[in-house]
Amino acid sequence: MTTAAAPGSEYVRVLGAAMIALGASAVMIGLSIYLLGGAATGNATQALVARLSGGALFVPWITDPTMESEFGFYAPLWIAFGLVLIVTARDLPRTLYRVPLLATLFFAGGVGRGLAWARVGPPRSAFVVLMVIELVLPLFLIALWAVAWRSNRATAPT
Repeated sequence: MTTAAAPGSEYVRVLGAAMIALGASAVMIGLSIYLLGGAATGNATQALVARLSGGALFVPWITDPTMESEFGFYAPLWIAFGLVLIVTARDLPRTLYRVPLLATLFFAGGVGRGLAWARVGPPRSAFVVLMVIELVLPLFLIALWAVAWRSNRATAPT
């Protein structure tokens, strides 16, 4: 005898998988920045995007001590954000209420990149790709959350 899946459970699974993937990426990127520095992490990102896209080789990114200090300060916050995503994803649907805030924070990072572009000019192509991800992925997460939230509320005991 098989039991039917709860309505919306497939959306919860996809949402959880996306949040775990994003969280793991955030933790790995944060650790890379913290341990290797912003320049090394930025150069690795550019090389990866160039390789995946068949794009041209990149010019190495060089930072100054002040920027590396800033990256070092913010890296643990990026790691913590990733860990919160993972912890939240592991306990869905009980933690569904956290998803809009987490998606909004990630979206705000993409908006921040856009504001920097407007202020000082375009970033390197790899970082344009990251900005697009930061602006689009939260919309996908919110769409999944909305369906899962409605399904969760519809099946909750009254």
